[in-house]
Amino acid sequence: MQLVISSVFLLAAVGKFLEGESFRAVLRLSEFPEWLVRLLVFFVPLGELGVAFGIFLSSSYILSIFFALAVCSLLLFTGWMFFIIKKGINIRCGCFGNASAKVGKGSVFRNLCLLCFALLGLILTFQYKSLLPKFCLELVMVSVSLYLYSPTPFLHRCTSGTDTLF
Repeated sequence: MQLVISSVFLLAAVGKFLEGESFRAVLRLSEFPEWLVRLLVFFVPLGELGVAFGIFLSSSYILSIFFALAVCSLLLFTGWMFFIIKKGINIRCGCFGNASAKVGKGSVFRNLCLLCFALLGLILTFQYKSLLPKFCLELVMVSVSLYLYSPTPFLHRCTSGTDTLF
């Protein structure tokens, strides 16, 4: 449970950090005011990163706080998806950078499944301290390494010589 939710939040944060302009464009198309777009572009990836590492590294009652933050984030994001669908705006969600799918029934269903999973994690934190071993730094390093070495479009671009990391 912890591994799945924290991995999703970690991948979402990394995707937004790597493809920040894509995320910014999605927010602008959502008709948010520019001041809010600037705040969200900065704080959403940081918050997702904090939730990811908090769920990975926490135990006891602090873990329930991070799961509650994950549930709140997923509720807000699902609400945003319903808003986008209702307004008829045709955009990609920007969740995982350019790899994101178009906002539609499938993305809402995926988000609702993640929300249920996070809620289950929150409920379980009141019964168990943590499902992961006490020290999870190795788990964090392995997860980040697996993501960085996976065949993502960003890494393919960087290794093909058409773009650079810096």
